Amino acid sequence: MLPLDRTLQHFKVNMNVSGRFSLFLALFWTAFILSILLYIGLPFISKC
Repeated sequence: MLPLDRTLQHFKVNMNVSGRFSLFLALFWTAFILSILLYIGLPFISKC
């Protein structure tokens, strides 16, 4: 948890618009890919 806290502090130090936007994009794509994997994987797991 400490490296994450250090990263957040680093983002707070230089949190300009592009930094915030890239962070948002990274979080969005992570959630998007995870939701697709769940959407594909859940019926496959329930079939087994």
